[in-house]
Amino acid sequence: MKWIYRLMTFAILAAAITFPFFMDNHEGEPMLSLPSASDFIPPVLKPEAGSLSDAYSGGERTVYKWQDEHGTWHYGDLPPENAQQPVATISVNTQTNIIQSVPVEQPAEAASASISASSQYTAPTDAELLSLDRAMNILNETKAVRDVMESRNSQLNAIVGENQK
Repeated sequence: MKWIYRLMTFAILAAAITFPFFMDNHEGEPMLSLPSASDFIPPVLKPEAGSLSDAYSGGERTVYKWQDEHGTWHYGDLPPENAQQPVATISVNTQTNIIQSVPVEQPAEAASASISASSQYTAPTDAELLSLDRAMNILNETKAVRDVMESRNSQLNAIVGENQK
């Protein structure tokens, strides 16, 4: 007899849990539904309507570039309404995933110094090589830093816990 009551209780509980999955809301959709794979894609990464067909058609997209009164550069799909500076129009191929930057001119002295400094290779000295003792010292110092950070976190948690009460 106990098994019948347990079975009936289980059936009622299962019906109560699954009922919202089948009951429709005002839009005609179930009140609850299981997530699909597309629900986990951030809205920023979802393609806009029409842009997917543009991406596969090999078309060009127009982007506007302007500078505000503070000297900050902005890019957008639409030009600003009250632009005080001239607005540049850039055509971007939708098949391209990289926009090349504008090359920055360096003074001749700095360019030659960076080339000569990067082309010279010096072998590491014995002091720069990692020995077992040095590795153990680094590991011990890392553990000490971890302990300090954990103690600071516990102090912060104690302060926050006191303020929340």
